[in-house]
Order: sequence, then C-alpha cells, then structure tokens
Amino acid sequence: MRYIKYAFILIILSLTAPRCAIAKTVMHLGAYGSMEYSDNYNGTAHDSRSDVTYEAGPSVEISSVSRTLDYGVAGHITRSYHRHNDQDDTTEALLSGHASIAELLEASIEYTKTREREYLDQAPGFYRRHTASISLHKDISPETNISTGYTRYHENAPDEDTTDNAVSLRVNHTLTPYTTGTFAAGYDAYSYEIRNDVSIFTSEIDLRTNLTQKNTIGPTLEYAHHARERLNDEDVYTLLFYWIYAIRPSTTLTTALGRSWLDLENESNHTETDAIITLSQGLPRDTLSFGLSKSYTIEYSESNRYGTYRTKSATLSWEHRFSRNLSTRVSGEVLKRKPTEVIVSVFEGREKDITSDGSIIWHFNRYVTMNATYEHLEHHYQFLDTVRENRYRFSVEVLY
Repeated sequence: MRYIKYAFILIILSLTAPRCAIAKTVMHLGAYGSMEYSDNYNGTAHDSRSDVTYEAGPSVEISSVSRTLDYGVAGHITRSYHRHNDQDDTTEALLSGHASIAELLEASIEYTKTREREYLDQAPGFYRRHTASISLHKDISPETNISTGYTRYHENAPDEDTTDNAVSLRVNHTLTPYTTGTFAAGYDAYSYEIRNDVSIFTSEIDLRTNLTQKNTIGPTLEYAHHARERLNDEDVYTLLFYWIYAIRPSTTLTTALGRSWLDLENESNHTETDAIITLSQGLPRDTLSFGLSKSYTIEYSESNRYGTYRTKSATLSWEHRFSRNLSTRVSGEVLKRKPTEVIVSVFEGREKDITSDGSIIWHFNRYVTMNATYEHLEHHYQFLDTVRENRYRFSVEVLY
C-alpha cells in the first residue's frame, strides 16, 4: 500500500507539471537498489554492533526544458531490510522537484524519510523532512536587483517535531563601477512540539569595493534578534572586514576578521573574535575548497540544536572528474561547538563532530548509474565517551 501511495504522488506530479507548447518532456522510470554496512548501527559508545541494510524500489526522473520553462521531478521509494534489526524494516523515500520560469521565478520541493542520522548525537529512529521554497528575482534597473523568497521546513524526528517558516529579502545595488552594496533581511519562525517557540530577525549590510582586478575589500555588519517564548531574548551584533584576493582566475582566497557581541537579556554580555579563511579553486576536472571559521552560530532548525553556540569549524571538499561518466568526491568537516548559555533539555558542555565521506560515481551509460560511498561519523562529548560509526554503501539506479 505504501508503494501505491508514493507512486500515485509521482504520477500526479508528472501529469500536473506545467506544460509549454515547445517544451520537450522526458520521463524515465526505473529501479533503485543499495546495500549498506554499518559497524555501529545503534550509534553507541560501548558494545557497538554492526548491521547490513538492503534497499530496493522504483525510481523516476522527469524533466522538461523550454525557452521560458524548466521543471523536473526525481527520486526513489524503497523498502529497507535489515539483517539483524528487522524491527527497523520500513519504507524509505527521497523525492525532489524543481521548476523555474525565465530565470525570474524558482520553486523547489524535497521529501525524505530515513533512519540515518547526520550526527551521532541525534536520537535514533526515523526522520521525515519536508522542505518547500519559492523565490523571485527581479532586475529593477541596470544597477539594482532584488530577490525575495519563502521557505517552509518541517522535521518529524523521534524526540520532537520542528517547523520553520522563513521569509527573506536581498537587494544588490551598484553604487559606482568599483563598489557594490548589499542589504539582506530575513525572518524565521520556529515552532516546536515540546520546547519554546522562537522567532529570529536577521539583517546584513555589506559594502564591497574592487581596489584592483585581483583585490576586493569591504565591511559587513550583521544583526540578529532572538525572541524566545518564556526565555530571555538575545541580540547578536557582528562586524567583519573582508579581503578577497584572486590568486589566479580559477583560484580565490577569502579572509575576514571581526568581532561579535552577544547581548543576553538579564545576563552579562559576551564577545567573540570572528575569523574566516577560505581557499577555492575551480578547474575543468577539479573543484577544491578549504575553509576555517570561528564565530557565533545560530542553530534552531534541527531537533537536537537549540540556541546560540560558539563554533569553530574546518571544512575540505575535493571533486575530480576522470571523464564525463566517472567522477569522485571527498569531503570532511571538524565542527566544535559550545552553548553560550544553559537551556533546559540541551546537553551542557563542549561538543565536537567529525564527519568525512568519499564517493565514486560511475554513469555506466545513459541509463545506469553506480555509486560507492564511505562515510565516517564521530561525536565527542565533554563528559561522556566518544561515539564513532563507519558506513559503507553501494547503490545502483537503472532508468528506462
């Protein structure tokens, strides 16, 4: 019955997608299958146990492109089978759709249902995530363009449901041939099943000046206000100074240094030195990026994150294309965070997440895609033992 329900949704999406007289619509139906081995399936620090998970089910890919309209739907629905934990056998899904009209209006929707956690401190169980967004882009004049959008995110998690409704506005204006100003504002309303609801207003003013063909500098001023139900409000002010240097046409170095001020209602204020350094390179066969950052971060979107954190991170990403049909990707992240205050139901203390993954994607031909991936998850608590998990996955998708 679940397969029939999801298949019906896919058929409705394909039949009700907007049409254009000169658009060519292509639809491929097929099958998806995967096998994953985990050496710590339950994500425990002691007595870790392995398991093998198999998935199989139908997949679909629909696309249409014309001069004014571009839309598509893709994804798969599978039934999972566990070698040792058969009580976790369930229907999983990954579905996404997008549409754009003349580079003016863009919309997207995504639905996932999975048992896999992104971080090991998340509660074990099934996660359902729905994301829908729509954005509008408009050139007001040759010097000014405006973008506005709305996003709705809902997460049904084992410990608590979370909903975020967000609106955003961004205006870019060319002040002189060498200087560009940007104003951005946003509003997020978070609703929780158990915890206190939160609304956040954010704003940013950015001024960039091209000193030379290779050097760009400018200040950025950011402000965020947290209004938390039955909890103290807080304000975060950030002032950064950027320097962007084009080492080569394909290589860019970005650095930033500044200061943040955290104003907590009825409590003492805090300050933090912010620093960012990013190196990115794009070549015909290679894409490389490396970054270091230190700042306050605001995290409410996931059920296990609630508040403002002092955060340090290091990220690395490298993608290499051997040929048009064969590519590989490697990425990693080390993320350290410490809450700025003690909030009920949030673990007090420093935490560190280490994640890394690698994949090899082979488009055997136009209709067959194979993907081999490796993922390492590691979570360090300040007062508890470290949890680690390694995942090895092989998947095949065949479209007709």
